[in-house]
Amino acid sequence: MRAALVVLCCAPALAWAQGSPVTLTNTLVLEAHGDNGNADPSDDDYQVLIDRLNLQASMSELVLSLRLDAVGFLNVPPGARYESDVRPERVSLRYNAGSFELTAGDFQRQLGRGILLSIRKVDEVGLDLSLRGADVRWTPEGHAFGVFAGVLNPSNLDAVSLDPLDDPGDLVAGLSYELGAIDQLVIGAHGLYLQPSDRLLDTLDYTVSGGGYVELHELLPGLSLYGEGDVQSRRLAGTDELGYAAYVTADASFGDLAILLEGLWLADFQQKGSQNGALLSSFDLNQVPTLERIDQEVLNNRDVRGVRARAEYSLREGDWIAYLNGVLRFNDLDLDTEIRQIHAYAGAEHHFDEDASKAILSAGFRTETRSMDGASVKQIIHGELDVVKSIGEALAVHLDALVEVRSSEALRPGEHWLRGSTFIGGEWARVGGLTVEIGYDTEKAGQRHFFFAALLAMDLTDAIRLRAVAGTQRGGLKCANGVCRDFPEFAGARAELVARL
Repeated sequence: MRAALVVLCCAPALAWAQGSPVTLTNTLVLEAHGDNGNADPSDDDYQVLIDRLNLQASMSELVLSLRLDAVGFLNVPPGARYESDVRPERVSLRYNAGSFELTAGDFQRQLGRGILLSIRKVDEVGLDLSLRGADVRWTPEGHAFGVFAGVLNPSNLDAVSLDPLDDPGDLVAGLSYELGAIDQLVIGAHGLYLQPSDRLLDTLDYTVSGGGYVELHELLPGLSLYGEGDVQSRRLAGTDELGYAAYVTADASFGDLAILLEGLWLADFQQKGSQNGALLSSFDLNQVPTLERIDQEVLNNRDVRGVRARAEYSLREGDWIAYLNGVLRFNDLDLDTEIRQIHAYAGAEHHFDEDASKAILSAGFRTETRSMDGASVKQIIHGELDVVKSIGEALAVHLDALVEVRSSEALRPGEHWLRGSTFIGGEWARVGGLTVEIGYDTEKAGQRHFFFAALLAMDLTDAIRLRAVAGTQRGGLKCANGVCRDFPEFAGARAELVARL
């Protein structure tokens, strides 16, 4: 019945699209799961089919975008929440006439550097959020006005756990203005209203936030600055709370030397929606700059103060690059649970064979200690290696490795464990590649510590690409840009077929 409703609701759009330039992308995923060895039988020995059809059609000033999602499960294990489903997941119609643009339906939006709001996809951790409503933008020369309103619309299939996810119905509305008419200077202001559908008590909960930013390009030769400040008032369970945020960054270049400085200060600042049923925690509707590497864990993005400094030097016209990076963060600032985080790492890159080959090496040390008593909460020594060596014009061999040595004197005194992955493979231009993955995680006693998988990527035609994996892959916490998810271990086979027309 639901499949029939999807066809009926989309038939007018597809009929209109037949007379218009149309692009289609279909992603079909087939997975067969075995026993992943994590002592939880509810995610073992089942099969799943996931299909996502993306359609975009344009006619004059109109652009129609549509995504249909379908998922089907076989042999659902006892205790699992998996549900088969078919639905239109993303639908939008955009009208663009010169400096005026109107989007109705699903859209993504960010304000400033994401401190106030960041509704977007982060594929690395399975995050897929949009707003369903209307977004209006007007950009006359030197100015940019925006106003939007909608309800939060997450993808109804959690990409990590494969659990169903209900729409929370949170109301989000905002506005923005940017002045760019002054040379080398950009000034912006923005505001946001958030009303979660969940309530702590039988009273209305909401958050009102506002702020602004200043961006200076080439204030002095080779120097650019950005600064943003935000403030919010939250009404939760009949109680008013205030939050503050500030972020600054400076980029300076002196010939072959580039220096980056960042500062972050958050005081009880958050942008929380209703509960995410797959995670049993609230939706985070902002993504604050973390000061950290893109793949590093982030403990807290509500009460933080921290700084980062990075120096990078290039020589021989960029064939060689070396950098040094340091981060100091205080998480849960001014609380009994405050943790001091220090992370220092360095790296070097070498590009050769006329940029067809490269070698990248980096290593670092991260420590987290409780400010209250100086106890070590976590220590990580990490190293990364990425080497690509071209062989002729079409072939290349690739080695990519990450290793972490972890410990926690506060939780597990005297113990160390390893976590990492190594990828060894070959790539053939315009054909594909074959890679062997060796993963390891020795933290959990009584569970699988070593993982082995084969990965295949192949261009079947100019428009069809196949990606497949068979074997076992480690799980654990994975992060991207401050968003972290706990991935389950994988055992079985997976094939993804992407077709574009």
